[in-house]
Amino acid sequence: SIAASIAIAYFAFKPTEEQVAPEIVKTEVKKESQIEEQNNIDSKENIAKPTPISEGSDENEALKDQLSETKKPKEENSTVVADPEEDEVRLLVSVDENEFIEEEKEKDVQPKDSDAIPVEEHLIVDTRITKEVLCLNEIVSVSISNSNLPIEAVWDFGDGYVAEGPSASHQYLEPGNYTIKLHAKSLLNDKLVEDENYNVLVNEVPTADFEIVKNENMFALPKVEFVVASDQMDSFEWKFEDNTTSNEASVEKLFKEKGIYTVGLVVKNQYNCTDTLYKQIVIEDDFNLLAPNAFSPNGDGINDTFIPQALPYLNQAFTLQIFDPKTSQLVFETSNFEIPWNGMLMNNGTKMNEGAYAWSVKIEDGSIYKGTILITTK
Repeated sequence: SIAASIAIAYFAFKPTEEQVAPEIVKTEVKKESQIEEQNNIDSKENIAKPTPISEGSDENEALKDQLSETKKPKEENSTVVADPEEDEVRLLVSVDENEFIEEEKEKDVQPKDSDAIPVEEHLIVDTRITKEVLCLNEIVSVSISNSNLPIEAVWDFGDGYVAEGPSASHQYLEPGNYTIKLHAKSLLNDKLVEDENYNVLVNEVPTADFEIVKNENMFALPKVEFVVASDQMDSFEWKFEDNTTSNEASVEKLFKEKGIYTVGLVVKNQYNCTDTLYKQIVIEDDFNLLAPNAFSPNGDGINDTFIPQALPYLNQAFTLQIFDPKTSQLVFETSNFEIPWNGMLMNNGTKMNEGAYAWSVKIEDGSIYKGTILITTK
């Protein structure tokens, strides 16, 4: 019959495993020709419709056998696809996926250790120094601030002193030029070493010294003179405990109260290097111009007048004033230590009564001394 003939013709021209083109282009060509042939068949008006095949006929059984053979599953290694159109799609997807897989494999491939290119390793050490120009009495310090590997460090200060560790300090005993050398070695590889040098200039320092000259009568006047005795200096400065200073080569100081006092001298040379010396001085008695506490102006020639006994030793102008503490009246005034108070009002008036009177002495240098004096008849 016609239907059987068409079915036989279809399967006769169906591509087998050997006929399937390995390339997509050939498959596309077959697809277009088959579509065109089918369209031509459908367009013919005189084609006869297939007549039904009766159930149980020999032709029907033969057709079923051929159809069952077609529907058998492909073998695992077979590339035959029933529908050429579907085969085209499968081939395209298969090619794209393979390219994608290959590309991803290239990204994920990691070089083996044996294939790695050896990188030359270097030891990097950063160091620090406090000063490269210093004075003899100063300390120089060096240290390692950073290192890319654990290291062993040895410092050579150039004068025979050697120190180990990440930092070191040193004080030079002689002025001069020195080279501080660092030898750093990696603890992981003995061949990795780093050497660094610092040139250091150590300047000489002056020597501070001074003399202390006491007054011949320290009881009458505890005045002390300090005299600079230093060499190789450009400037100096005295320092006293009362926070006063002086830049004179010789300076006098009056100590009013007994005690132990410290005096310092700072000297500086052309390299801006300094030296300081401190000495102590002992003052045994309080000083108040050696003023007596009482006098008896009775004309017997013994203790008839009053004046502070240290005024003649000051070698400075002064003013002595005496007041009546009850009335605040000025009863005597003098600027001559040879004119003491005789107990009368302004030394030629009425005789003052017995009792205590206040006195005050102002010295040329600004010092002021105060006290009381008692008039008695004894």
